[in-house]
Amino acid sequence: MQSTRITELLSPVRIDLGCQITSKKRLMEHMASMLTRQTDVDEQSVFRTLIDREKLGSTGVGQGVALPHGRLEDIDDAILALATLGEPLDYQAPDRQEVEIVVGLLVPKNANEFHLQILARLAELLNQHGLRDRLLQTNDKDEIYSALREAEAE
Repeated sequence: MQSTRITELLSPVRIDLGCQITSKKRLMEHMASMLTRQTDVDEQSVFRTLIDREKLGSTGVGQGVALPHGRLEDIDDAILALATLGEPLDYQAPDRQEVEIVVGLLVPKNANEFHLQILARLAELLNQHGLRDRLLQTNDKDEIYSALREAEAE
């Protein structure tokens, strides 16, 4: 069975902190770029996947967090990327709160259950006020890993 440990799915090259993003479209472009780092996955197809999912409804989950995600044919395992924003962004989240933490997720096309497990795990972790604060207060990728590892261990 595939791992739902977030720290095992997230690579340091796919973490960006304090991003200066001015629109949801630019954010999706940036997430597509991040999610394809060190892969041979096509950035444009990832962008389209993220945008198509977003058209179904906002992937903002509340409390300043968004989880843009999608499924792709040409990947064998899940890919995660994490960004913090330098300025909060209007994301049409259900609680109307602007987004500051964005975690992008790609999963293989037929990994339905795995997809839902990862989204649930991310939502559970990012529901922790202390973790959100730590993610926003650091400019250090190692600190991001430490914060996530500690939250997963609880």
